[in-house]
Amino acid sequence: MEKSDCKIDKATKTKKKKGYSFWVGGVRVKWHTLNYKNGAEFKVQGSYELQYAKYLLENDINFIAHPKVTLKYKDRFGGTHSYKPDFWVDEIGYVEIKSNYTFKKDKKKIEEIIESGIKLTVLKEKELNELGVKGIRKVKKE
Repeated sequence: MEKSDCKIDKATKTKKKKGYSFWVGGVRVKWHTLNYKNGAEFKVQGSYELQYAKYLLENDINFIAHPKVTLKYKDRFGGTHSYKPDFWVDEIGYVEIKSNYTFKKDKKKIEEIIESGIKLTVLKEKELNELGVKGIRKVKKE
């Protein structure tokens, strides 16, 4: 990675390469830029969000990627946390896209969000495949 391609993210103290966001632990996720039907630009994070956004565009479904909203929820100990959904889809509401791996990792958080009364639809690999979203890894079981 060239030094000119990097900058230091002050929040996480990690290097960021153009178009990539590096997480603690070395997990790298790419940001993709797309355009809504009206030409406005938007970004999605990772390949599953990219494929879901393409599916929504191809099927003329109204949505907002990474809506500018912060939802508050309480954990099982009464602490308040913030949550930023992946999508707002007119026909569904808030949508979170998860691989099976990230769902297992975030399962408690997702349960707490839903228990707080936030209407959230979680689409994992199985549900994305059932919808006919292209480019999602086929899974035998969850």
